Amino acid sequence: MVAIAAAMALASCAANGQSTSGAPTNNSKNETSAAAFAQAMIDKIENGNLVFEISGKDSVRHIQSGMICSFAKAPPRSALTRLEISRDMPIGDGVSCYYKILDIVNLAIEVSRKPGQDSAKIIADMKKDILESYTGIKPVEYQSLNNNRLGPVEVAAFILPRDDGDIKTILSTTMVGGWSIEVVAAFRLADSADPPELIMAQRMGETIAALWILPAAVSVLEASQH
Repeated sequence: MVAIAAAMALASCAANGQSTSGAPTNNSKNETSAAAFAQAMIDKIENGNLVFEISGKDSVRHIQSGMICSFAKAPPRSALTRLEISRDMPIGDGVSCYYKILDIVNLAIEVSRKPGQDSAKIIADMKKDILESYTGIKPVEYQSLNNNRLGPVEVAAFILPRDDGDIKTILSTTMVGGWSIEVVAAFRLADSADPPELIMAQRMGETIAALWILPAAVSVLEASQH
């Protein structure tokens, strides 16, 4: 559950006005520069080139699962900020891609090999972990996702009250061919005192984050069919 802790920590930094992204924005006109930045992320990780590769002009691909993490043509003002390999699994069996969306949402997408598990059990474990890790965090109702190409996509959401701005977290997960795809998105909730453009950006960022799992899971599905 490393992704949960990372996304929550980044959202906390954002609530306190600290920058959390050093990556170039994804709407950069220079895709070569973006690709070079992404390749530098891969090169920085021990065994990175055994697990990640640049795919086409605009994406990083997890070699083992086929999951695509876009860095150049993701939604506007979205940035791929970090890649990570799980150290408690065989090399290539678990990785994460981290994003900053609209300068508001901190998002981690994790793919890991979990044969024989199902998304309902995985989301239950994620919910248990977050409830045990954060005092005062409260579950809230959230609309589930449907996609006729995938199996069940489980979704849960929470709000963590804070004096400097409540933090909302959205969890989503689905299974594709023995691979678990898990997304954790966290952001400070805008309130009525915030500028209208911030409120609109937060709503747009939440929508983007809630749907982020779908193209990633479809990329794993398509890789399994080749």
